Amino acid sequence: MRNRSTRQPAGNRGFFNQQALIAAYRQELLRPVGEPRILNVTGMGGIGKSRSLRHLRQLSDERRTALVDFRLPGSHQLESFLAQLRQEFGAQHVRFPRFDLAFRELRRRMHPAENPRQPDPFGGGANSLGRMAEAWTGPTITGAVFGGVWMVWLGQRRLHDQRLMKSDPDLADLPQLSTEALIGKLIALLGEELDQGCQGSPYVVFVDTYEFLPSGQDNWLRALVPRLRHGLVVIASRDPLLQEFWPVPITWAEVERLNPAHCEAYLRRSGMSDPDQRRAVAKASEGLPFYLDLAIDTPGGPGRNPPTGTAVSQALIERRFLEHVPEKTQNVLQVLSLARLFSEEMYEQLRRDLQLAWYPRLWDELTRYSFVSEGPEGWYQLHQLMVRALHANWPASGRARVHGRLRKFWERLADKPDGAAGPGPASFAPRQEAVYHGLRSGSMSVSRVLDHVDLSQAGTGSQAVRGIADDLRAFVREFPDASDRIRSLAACVEAEVLLAQGDGPAALEALAGTSAPSGSTLDARLTMARADAMRLKGTTHEARDGYRRLWHEGTGATRLQGGYALADIIMCAGDFRQARSLAAEVYEAPDGDQVLRARTLRLLHLLFRFQLDFPASEALLDRAEAGFREKPRPDHLADIQTNRVELLAFTDPPQALATAVGALAAQRGLGAWHEVGKTLTAQAIAYTRLADFENAEHAFAEAKEVLHISNYRSGRIRAELFHAFLHLRRNREEAALRSLRESGRMFEAAGVYPFLSMLAYKTTVHIGRPSAELEHMCDRAARSVTLTDPDDSLASYELRMERLIADLLSDSR
Repeated sequence: MRNRSTRQPAGNRGFFNQQALIAAYRQELLRPVGEPRILNVTGMGGIGKSRSLRHLRQLSDERRTALVDFRLPGSHQLESFLAQLRQEFGAQHVRFPRFDLAFRELRRRMHPAENPRQPDPFGGGANSLGRMAEAWTGPTITGAVFGGVWMVWLGQRRLHDQRLMKSDPDLADLPQLSTEALIGKLIALLGEELDQGCQGSPYVVFVDTYEFLPSGQDNWLRALVPRLRHGLVVIASRDPLLQEFWPVPITWAEVERLNPAHCEAYLRRSGMSDPDQRRAVAKASEGLPFYLDLAIDTPGGPGRNPPTGTAVSQALIERRFLEHVPEKTQNVLQVLSLARLFSEEMYEQLRRDLQLAWYPRLWDELTRYSFVSEGPEGWYQLHQLMVRALHANWPASGRARVHGRLRKFWERLADKPDGAAGPGPASFAPRQEAVYHGLRSGSMSVSRVLDHVDLSQAGTGSQAVRGIADDLRAFVREFPDASDRIRSLAACVEAEVLLAQGDGPAALEALAGTSAPSGSTLDARLTMARADAMRLKGTTHEARDGYRRLWHEGTGATRLQGGYALADIIMCAGDFRQARSLAAEVYEAPDGDQVLRARTLRLLHLLFRFQLDFPASEALLDRAEAGFREKPRPDHLADIQTNRVELLAFTDPPQALATAVGALAAQRGLGAWHEVGKTLTAQAIAYTRLADFENAEHAFAEAKEVLHISNYRSGRIRAELFHAFLHLRRNREEAALRSLRESGRMFEAAGVYPFLSMLAYKTTVHIGRPSAELEHMCDRAARSVTLTDPDDSLASYELRMERLIADLLSDSR
């Protein structure tokens, strides 16, 4: 039950002196529909921009409106922003059937570990039934009957969705779209269905605290605004938006400071009866409503504080508020001010852990203060000016203790079965919050941070890890005296995020100047990241040295990971026999785990595929997939899909194309662009073998572009090699010869895939145009290839190559 104090919530204390802002807003509402535009509401912190937006929303007559606040954690992401717009307009009877299907596809890619059978997150039907289903749990007859109705409803909904996807050309190709194209489709569908649902009537989208959006991360918002053809977008920001960066006209309107008369009227209406006190507070506030509200919120009630005279300032208003708050209540506010997001459950946990104050209705009193804003699903935040005031006289040691408790709260939440998604639709991942507070408490070791990185990667993929990387960067900026070890940790996680995207050069740049104590977990991660980055960049010998160091000098899991990577790079250098022997050591190591064994089986699958023993390769891939499914991770299962497409491109091209759809969706969702490029290359090979030359050209072009952008050098060389076979199928012999020679030179320069250099030369022989340059490369390459079976001669291997070349140059239908 809410506190029945006489103190009015800030939002009910009137709205003064903003006639110019209101006039600008009304003028924008009068503009003809069909011309998307922005009203930029500007002003300094504490001047009342958020309250102004909410007041303007009340003045929107019958127009449909929605409001998104970037202070809410997670709202900076396109997915959360679009979801909130859709939910708010959906509650106003706007339907989004096509957007919902496209959003579901994006959600599946961004959260590949999420249960695909979960109900639609939008709309009254699904949500209402979902809430009822949650209420009717347990072995009751009513619950069983409702469960049956629920499943029937879901079945009918899925059938309707399938029919819509088949009949609508805008939806039929959703699974095949790249993630960038899917995002563009989503933005277009939202604008289109919003315009249709509003039947041509104007609507308004309010965006609060734009300055909280990280620099350079607003491209999607700039792309969305022009799609809102019948909409006005009102953006509140501290600094004016620059017209040259926005594709629609901007009108600027400033939230003005309240003049002294309006300040006094505001205070009088809020119950401050002493005219001397009103004049002193009005002058000290300098026209900022935040400080007026703080003076009104001062315990004791408006007008019952002693007159303040003229010796007053904004800082004194803050101090007077805190001085008049009972110490036990002030302690609660100080504790909660350290949480970027807090709830009653968090308060109760902290109250027990830290022996905080409690009395009936305390929580209700806290959440009625003007500087407390409510977010989704019972989560709250404090105004940043109040956070500053609460921290001003609080020793760092006291804050560190609370951060430690907050870390434990988020870790407990993360360990719950449903903890990975976080509390609420626009929230952080709990492990990200655990790291945030763990660093500030000084209680979280580097190894524990890396544990949270790994668990986040295993749970929701690289999206969650990016949040941890962002917070680590921010921590280093916030604390310039952070240790070199913490700086190296931040660089390591940043590099691992870049490596997951296939960007080796950028990862190397992030790792520049990093170091860690020899033999530590961080040292091993830095060594592995640096070696992986060098390998992606194409400096194979340096990468091999890093892996060898881990294998020979590391311990435990670190040593085995180094051994696995060393076996992989030895395999790519053509020494199949040594690679198999080393892989067997890794697989049989007593301290290895199931995931590492599955990865090793996948490596052996590649080894036998490169030896052109496709049956053995397929059997190993099946065993690897079975191992990964025991402890499923989105990235591992996506990589298995990519490998299966690559294998099927040579053995069953039609099935390769069918499998590529899911593989591309999974890899794009993970942001693993080098794996996307590999999948597209295999898809292009399959199209070539099926004589679908136009689609093959498109797939090769996209593959090479993605591999170039992701700086995956060896992948791009492979794509160039196999593109030669498409050139030959289309009677472009000179282009084919250029591709074969170029790929052979690049393979030799990078020291990888000598067997593919042999393939390039034998292709020129097959078409009657033997290349002397490639012949010399082939001779050098053949000397570095050792087969796993001593009875398998190099001549037999070359014969298999010749059969493969013949297959690639003939139809497979």
